Amino acid sequence: MTLPPIPNSNILTRVFWLSFKGRPRGTAFAVDVEGRQYVVTAWHVARDCEHRPAILFRQNEQLVSFENKLRFIGENIDSDVAVFAADQILVPKDFDVSLGSADLYYGSIGYALGFPSALTSKEIGFLPEGKPLPVPALAVAYFNSEGETTCVAGYVTNGFSGGPIIFPKLGSRRTEWAIVGVCVAFPTLPRPIDMKGAPLEFEVREPTGLIRMAKVSVAIEIINGNPSGYPLGEQ
Repeated sequence: MTLPPIPNSNILTRVFWLSFKGRPRGTAFAVDVEGRQYVVTAWHVARDCEHRPAILFRQNEQLVSFENKLRFIGENIDSDVAVFAADQILVPKDFDVSLGSADLYYGSIGYALGFPSALTSKEIGFLPEGKPLPVPALAVAYFNSEGETTCVAGYVTNGFSGGPIIFPKLGSRRTEWAIVGVCVAFPTLPRPIDMKGAPLEFEVREPTGLIRMAKVSVAIEIINGNPSGYPLGEQ
């Protein structure tokens, strides 16, 4: 399997690590809709942060925590998507990216972007420029006409929840990326613990190799219902 190139700064700069009371909770990303900027994550991540997540930024070779900077916009609990707005521009509008415009087809290859939950803020500071980790994802299911979620193949951890799922746009000479979905879950299966042939009463959960994502259009619908993001013209 040949992987596409690593995403460029237009994508990577938009992905943030979320924390609450100093503990890692998940990932989020910035989107621009109708001249305003918003922050998208998974609803269960927002819930775990009591809808008051903090964002970590890398500034002057250090990670800086932005507390109380996000304002709640709306949510879709069924699809597990939540949207916030910051009180400032998080990503310059020149770092443009498409939303939901990739040609997602069976067998296409993209990436899930996020920060593993095992990382601490100090360890994230050692990542290249504090950027998220790209995990290859393989499209294994189509969107159906009514459903708002689908699955792609890939192995992620809890910290990737709320991060973007990206796939390349076709028909361009160089790889251009589009955000097609939000990572909301990775299904697991129980496996009994077996000690020398004697099953125990305990079990562990093993990943299935699938990532469930909500369509990015869910976030756009939330935004259209409350279009009050930070204006991009006020940089």
